[in-house]
Amino acid sequence: MAHGHFPVENLADALRAKLPIPVYSIGPAIPYFKLPPPKPVSTSQASYFRWLDSQPKSSILYVSMGSFLSASGEEVNELSKRLRASGYGYLWLHEPRQ
Repeated sequence: MAHGHFPVENLADALRAKLPIPVYSIGPAIPYFKLPPPKPVSTSQASYFRWLDSQPKSSILYVSMGSFLSASGEEVNELSKRLRASGYGYLWLHEPRQ
């Protein structure tokens, strides 16, 4: 699942052509040029990378809530329930509410 905007639509099309799983685009996305620069990788983030590297190839679903939009507690709970029920490993990143 990719957050949709024209450049991401191109990415989603490319992923559909390469991956044996469904790829869906949702959106709209925030244009890249409006995003703040990325933060340096922290020690805790480095542990995520080590964990990902230890998993079988193409076995983990990456979920990012982003930092522009927020979900209600009910939506977050539903997404969490659905991720656990999927049977797939996942890495779920989201920004804390401000």
